[in-house]
Amino acid sequence: MGRRFSDEELQVVRNEIEIRFVIEEVLATPSKEVEGIFRFVCPCCHESQTAVNPLAFTSMTA
Repeated sequence: MGRRFSDEELQVVRNEIEIRFVIEEVLATPSKEVEGIFRFVCPCCHESQTAVNPLAFTSMTA
């Protein structure tokens, strides 16, 4: 089994990933911004009921 990461290490990595880039560019998942909220199509149900917390973007750009 490969190396395991601590909770702290995973939190740092998770907070540094630009999730919008991953969803749009890496995964090429259909997405849109509606009323300032970034939404993307769920790969399971194919609906746009999923969203990214808008505060996640403000903390990345601050």
